[in-house]
Amino acid sequence: MKLVADILRTKGHAVWCVQPDSTVYDALQMMAEKDVGALVVTENNHPVGIFSERDYARKVILAGRTSLNTSVRDIMSSKVFYVQPETTIPECMALMTQERVRHLPVMAEVWTGYRPVARAATET
Repeated sequence: MKLVADILRTKGHAVWCVQPDSTVYDALQMMAEKDVGALVVTENNHPVGIFSERDYARKVILAGRTSLNTSVRDIMSSKVFYVQPETTIPECMALMTQERVRHLPVMAEVWTGYRPVARAATET
């Protein structure tokens, strides 16, 4: 059965992170530069949330906020669901469906705990 690690071998391991105190504007600018739909929010190298285009649309634009005056911390999705390189693709898809998320950080265990090593997403 195909694993997340198999996809990462062809897709790559790039994962882009942002600090919780960054402005939404800065996060959006990074997303545009990297051509991604979400960023892992990290504090002291530990994931504390996910910031996505959907968060921006629903929690900034529709709420009448501005991206220059809103911090990522204020609107990020703070519950982080993740997978490991050994996770199967059907397990990934089941988690994404069950939790209604479109982005899963891929975490690998290192001696100080789990760290993001890539990002899986439903988009191509």
